[in-house]
Amino acid sequence: MKNCHILFFLAALGCAATAPAQDFFARKTPAAGAGAAAEAQRENARAELLLQQVERLAGQVDAMREDYTRLEQRATQAEQRAAQIETQAKTIARLQDENTKLRDEVAAVKKQNDALADSVKKLDGELAAAKRDRETLRKQITDDLTAKITAAIEKQNTARPGPRGGSTGNTDGKETGRLHVVEAGQSLSEIATAYKSTIPIIMKANNLADANKLRVGQELFIPD
Repeated sequence: MKNCHILFFLAALGCAATAPAQDFFARKTPAAGAGAAAEAQRENARAELLLQQVERLAGQVDAMREDYTRLEQRATQAEQRAAQIETQAKTIARLQDENTKLRDEVAAVKKQNDALADSVKKLDGELAAAKRDRETLRKQITDDLTAKITAAIEKQNTARPGPRGGSTGNTDGKETGRLHVVEAGQSLSEIATAYKSTIPIIMKANNLADANKLRVGQELFIPD
């Protein structure tokens, strides 16, 4: 539409420029005398001036057309740049939303880790307390069994300072010690501790193949 306006303007200028020239040539043929020649020269000068003005205006119109073309190109580039900026803005907004979600997730995970660390710390404390209780209970059981074994030894009154009998399998007549009757719940380790002896010595003296296979009522010779 703007190009049509420019062409219409140029056409109007062309008509204005050609009209005086037509009048000049129409008057030139019948002119007579010096006054007519002078008038013809003035008309010719005005026509030349108008033609020059038309040429200048045509040059200005061409320059305006080029400026308009450049402006259209710049406007198109500006629109493209605006579209790119809008796309980038949307991308930045989306990335910011994702970043916010990630921060929230990290905060939630950190909170869970803190809660888990507190639970682990609490469990460590409970485990340490359980270990202390177990050691205390083990000591109580050991002390109780030792006391029972000692009481059983005193009750049996099996101390025999003389030579060991033939039923023990030793015939040299020089080995001395005590006899112990195994009661329920007693282990060879506890018996050795009560008599201040060792498991290998008791096993060797009684020809035991397995320290864990004791029978209730079994008699054990405890060497001195």
